[in-house]
Amino acid sequence: MRIVLCMPVDIDSLRDIIPDGEKMPHGYNWQMGGLLARCLRNTGCEVHIVTSSCHVSSTEVWRTNNLAIWITPRRKKYLFTLDAYRIEVREMRRAINLANPDIVHAHWTYEFALAGLGSEYPCLITARDDPWVILLMTMSPYRLFRYCFARYVIPRIKYLSFASPYMEECYRSRYDLNAKKTFLIPNALPESIFSQKPKTSDSAHSLTFAVTGDTGRLKNVAPIIRAFSRIKDTVPDCKFIFMGQGLDEDCKLAHMASQLDVKKNMRFLGRVTHKNLLRILEKEADILIHPSLEESFGMTVLEAMAKGLPVIGGSESGAVPWLLDYGKAGKLADVTSPLRIGEAMHEMLTDEDIRKQLSERAWKRAHEEFNFNAISKIYIETYEQILRFS
Repeated sequence: MRIVLCMPVDIDSLRDIIPDGEKMPHGYNWQMGGLLARCLRNTGCEVHIVTSSCHVSSTEVWRTNNLAIWITPRRKKYLFTLDAYRIEVREMRRAINLANPDIVHAHWTYEFALAGLGSEYPCLITARDDPWVILLMTMSPYRLFRYCFARYVIPRIKYLSFASPYMEECYRSRYDLNAKKTFLIPNALPESIFSQKPKTSDSAHSLTFAVTGDTGRLKNVAPIIRAFSRIKDTVPDCKFIFMGQGLDEDCKLAHMASQLDVKKNMRFLGRVTHKNLLRILEKEADILIHPSLEESFGMTVLEAMAKGLPVIGGSESGAVPWLLDYGKAGKLADVTSPLRIGEAMHEMLTDEDIRKQLSERAWKRAHEEFNFNAISKIYIETYEQILRFS
């Protein structure tokens, strides 16, 4: 089967399998796309990735055995908002048609979806966020543009998949899905990312929290710093590693930590590579705290589970409660409340039995429910089903 994956992709995650891959231009920061491409290629499928980059002026094609990466031009934001991605969609659609696939699988309900829907081939769209929720969370003019664009795209979708029940519920509550065939296909991880066993740690050393996000409202990192300032006297030796765009030593949250006299417990690394993130989760962190207000799935949470880390996540944070099996495979808390976050942190730090239990359950759930060995079969079966319908 020849499959086109039309999506943003982290080019860095694919450089090692492409001849002269170090010369490929930079792309997006979405690692799941590269993992999916590798997984489908390993099943024997011929995979073509159609993506875009602002670092190319004309379409580039990079090839290796059973994999091709078509990198099409992408303009600056102020230009593509003027004509609603007209050139970006045209160039990606042209690449799709040149690839001549059996099926197109496009991701998100924006420009990549429209490119796939306008091609000559059957097309599955995976909804990876709810445009309305993101607009409400950010109140950004750009997100208003994206929401209006998605309202144009969604009615044109015939086959639609979701990575979580939460995302499917969002779409059913806001958009007319009656004429669409829908599928639930969770995100997954390859076997290589899983640790051999759950992580165990005791209170004989200072435990370390990993935190990923950014400085924006949606990722909601600030309450963690306020929460620790409340409990620092009872657990003075614990550490924090903050990772993500803007979370560097000179950011406003680092200054807040200094003002609250907790900066000495915290490292602000800024944006890290995916490889380094996985290394930190495996080698340095003991617990992940994920304060995001909303997640359509929660890949960092899943990666921490795969590494055997106990996780603290938001009790109302989109798909996070489902991913953590509604509290059986992780600690759920009100992440808008520094008081509740502090209570959850304190319990995780001081109760070794809770840490061990949640670590084991998280690792087991990730390995059994979100392993690419199983999920890849669901993808192939879904593609075959769509081809029979078409």
